[in-house]
Amino acid sequence: VNTFCLKPETPTTYSNLWADSQSPLGLEHQANQLLVELAHSQQNVMLLDMGLLYRRFGHESLTSPTFWYLGRIRYTQRMMKELARHMEQLLRGYLNQARKVLVLAIPLLGGLNLWFNVDPGLHLQFQFLGEYTVTPFRADKLSLLFGYLFHLAAFLGFLYALHLGDGDVDGAVAEEDQTGGDTAGLQHVSAMLYAGSALGAVFAGDFITLFVFWELLALTSVFLIWARNSERSYATGFRYLIIHVVSGVLLLSGALMLANRTGSIEFGHIAGELGSDGSGGLIAAGPGGWILLIAFGIKAGFPLA
Repeated sequence: VNTFCLKPETPTTYSNLWADSQSPLGLEHQANQLLVELAHSQQNVMLLDMGLLYRRFGHESLTSPTFWYLGRIRYTQRMMKELARHMEQLLRGYLNQARKVLVLAIPLLGGLNLWFNVDPGLHLQFQFLGEYTVTPFRADKLSLLFGYLFHLAAFLGFLYALHLGDGDVDGAVAEEDQTGGDTAGLQHVSAMLYAGSALGAVFAGDFITLFVFWELLALTSVFLIWARNSERSYATGFRYLIIHVVSGVLLLSGALMLANRTGSIEFGHIAGELGSDGSGGLIAAGPGGWILLIAFGIKAGFPLA
């Protein structure tokens, strides 16, 4: 066993020894303790708890003397299926370690970068089609506050969903997470893109950038619903997508109306100083301002929240 463990790049799985009611516990117990210590000291070693299987399904259902007499294999078909399932879960958990580190590191490093390196002001701006000024990255005190909060929310969300796809044999993971383990990567990637789209919308300085990230919010989040792989989730996802696409169309309509009125696509204080007398207010913003309010309301969830 120690010889195999000297190759850290090779994942190795061992099963502990099981002693039935007629076997002495001395040798089995000592060997199992050594295997447990080895699994704790070597990251590439995974231990399959045979005793757990026997306690859960019973010794009689997992072993048969008939199989031993016929092929020198005492395990029944049920035991083979359980061993295959649990080894798949162990290997999946081992291979998912890098992804787990990555999904936690990205929002953490992004939040630290935002805190120490980003100050209020224009950080990225260019001309589009010769007459429109596009500002994908504009920071002010309000957007920075939401940027900090979104990074924190993303980190906590990934920490909560870190177990997805593990298939813990001890039953600590919900059954739908075990059976849906194949979609764990899809869920993590979709959630990461969703958080990135939210940050893009927060720091958008013009309506074109805002509209792009607005639609990406809907496209990335709907895969979190579809990850359940059921007819109900597909139907719910399409309803969700339709509602948020409608909000995007309203956003684009309101933005075009304001751009036609002001001659600028800048995303600023919409109800600020659009009145002829300088009084501002949402009424002074006209129909475009009200349509934008409805679009933001649909995205925020009212009046259905």
